[in-house]
Amino acid sequence: MAKARRGKTEPVESAPESTTTGVPEDGNVDKIREILFGGQMRDFDRRFTRLEEKLQRERDQLQEELVARFDQIQQQLHDATEDFDAAIRKEREERVAGLNDMAGQMDALEKDLLSRLGSLGEQSEAEAKAIRQRLQEQVQSLSDTMRQQRDELTAAMDKENQALHDAKVSRESLSEMLQEVSMRLKAGFNLDSIG
Repeated sequence: MAKARRGKTEPVESAPESTTTGVPEDGNVDKIREILFGGQMRDFDRRFTRLEEKLQRERDQLQEELVARFDQIQQQLHDATEDFDAAIRKEREERVAGLNDMAGQMDALEKDLLSRLGSLGEQSEAEAKAIRQRLQEQVQSLSDTMRQQRDELTAAMDKENQALHDAKVSRESLSEMLQEVSMRLKAGFNLDSIG
């Protein structure tokens, strides 16, 4: 807009008149216009030029600031991304290390449990063997005791049988003797009654 005005004046169209009427011609109108408005036009041109230069400087400065801010934001974003990636890598490494450590502990625990189970199995087997041995010894001892008691009981029963047999014989003898006494007594009573 300012450039269109700068250094140029628009001619006013007027109908050409004869020089006899006293009206100035087109060239004269431009001169009059230059005399009347020329200083103001040059002043406006200078002001518009300064204003355009100022706007151009401010636009360039604003563009530089925007570029600088964009670069700064881009750098911050890049730094934040790298920090985030580093934190993720570190956390992943820590987790992997933790999992490896846990796996090692689990392996050690498994070995320890297997070892304990093995020793427990051996110990149980030894204890079971000792218990079986003691049970066998106790069974043998009970068997021997029972055999001895049976033998003693059998001997006692045989002795009692013999005593009963002897007593039975004695009873028979006693019975015979009592019969004989009874007959004698009978005969003695008979004798007394006769006599």
